[in-house]
Amino acid sequence: ADDYLTKPFEFEELVARCRALGRRKFGTKNPVVQVGELRVDTGRRAVSVGEEEVTLTRNEYAVLAYLLARRGRVVPKTELLDHLYAGSGHGSENAVEVFVHQLRKKLRERGAGDPIQTRRGHGYLLD
Repeated sequence: ADDYLTKPFEFEELVARCRALGRRKFGTKNPVVQVGELRVDTGRRAVSVGEEEVTLTRNEYAVLAYLLARRGRVVPKTELLDHLYAGSGHGSENAVEVFVHQLRKKLRERGAGDPIQTRRGHGYLLD
């Protein structure tokens, strides 16, 4: 163990420490990932196309980041659903479709094209 949190603690402190541990474990050598014109700064949770920032909702960013971490692999809707709702049983595959649709729309409006491909019957692919 390389961290310890005494009780009582604030939830925000727990989240901050978990994020810090994640950065240490997975490294942040280059927190900026580029796919064509799309640029994602995972350290700042910022998305841009060219020089223009793209404002995403929490769920839109979560979908993009998840697909980005699995770039080149088809991600089933059910897997995205579990990621977004932490296996709570809330949400639906339709909600995932809506988030992907909104994300695509925002990226297209900024000139990024459509880096997210649909593999009918299988899921989504960021390539």
